[in-house]
Amino acid sequence: LCKAAYDKGIRLFDTANGYQGGNNETMLGNLFKDFKRDSFILATKVKPNTDREGKPTAETTPEKFLESFNTSLSRLQMDYVDILYMHDVSNPELLEHKPLIAAIKKLKKEGKIRFMGFSTHRNEPLVINAAADKKDWDVILTSYNYKQAYVNELNSAIKKAAAAGIGIVAMKTLAGGGWLDRERTK
Repeated sequence: LCKAAYDKGIRLFDTANGYQGGNNETMLGNLFKDFKRDSFILATKVKPNTDREGKPTAETTPEKFLESFNTSLSRLQMDYVDILYMHDVSNPELLEHKPLIAAIKKLKKEGKIRFMGFSTHRNEPLVINAAADKKDWDVILTSYNYKQAYVNELNSAIKKAAAAGIGIVAMKTLAGGGWLDRERTK
């Protein structure tokens, strides 16, 4: 499926350390290992340890994060990824966790990532606004669809981030399949 997508012109491929227990990264690595590296854009996500509110804890260490990222690079059979997303950011406090941010910046400086980003699935306007006030982030992967009751607030946050030079990638655009009702008739 991914090869067919590539053959039809798709060039951005997104995965994560935890997708299919890591098998998704392995599959993409096996596909792309012999392709010209500048012919596709590869993004992966690594989830830091947080509490239930998405706040950093004593378990939120750069060592654990980097260990997971290095596992991702190995599975992908790549020297670098184009985008590294800190996965599932729902609390702006995580965006201020200096040891983790410093570790990701170091990966960028070392050429192991081209762009530093995060993904967000809840509290999107809050975390996107917080990121727009910082100079750390290159790209944000965010839920964005017609079912979000707070879409006006989200649009405002996206505009603010874009004005700050942060790229936005939309996900979950069909809102879980696109049904307007529970009976799945509309």
